[in-house]
Amino acid sequence: QYAQAYQHLCRLHVKDGVPYCFSEVFLAEPLFKAHKKEFTRSAAASVLARIPGLKLSEARQKITIIGAGFTSAQSLNLNVGDSVAEVRRYACVDQSLIYFARLEFPTKFVKLEFDLLA
Repeated sequence: QYAQAYQHLCRLHVKDGVPYCFSEVFLAEPLFKAHKKEFTRSAAASVLARIPGLKLSEARQKITIIGAGFTSAQSLNLNVGDSVAEVRRYACVDQSLIYFARLEFPTKFVKLEFDLLA
C-alpha cells in the first residue's frame, strides 16, 4: 500500500541564522498527501509521531561520522570532506517502508550522552 511511490523533501534547518542540519526525506506518497501541510512545516519524524492511529512495525536510526558531500557542505557552510554526523532513519508499517531520512549535522552541534548503568 505505502511503497508504490515516495515524496522527496530536502530541507536546511537553521537556528538564529546558523544552518545546523541538511536533510533529505522520502515519505510514502499517500502518507505525505494525507498530511502535506504538516510535513511541509515541521520535521517529518515529529509529524509521524503525531499521526493518530499510525502503528509503526519498525523504526531505526543509525549515526555515522562521514565527510560532507558537495551539496550538504555548501548548505552548511563547510568544506567538502569536513566531518559531519550522518543520521539515517527509517520507519515501516506492516513491513512497508513509509519513511527514510538522511540528515547531516556538523559535528560541532552533536552531543551524545549515554547512561552506562542502564
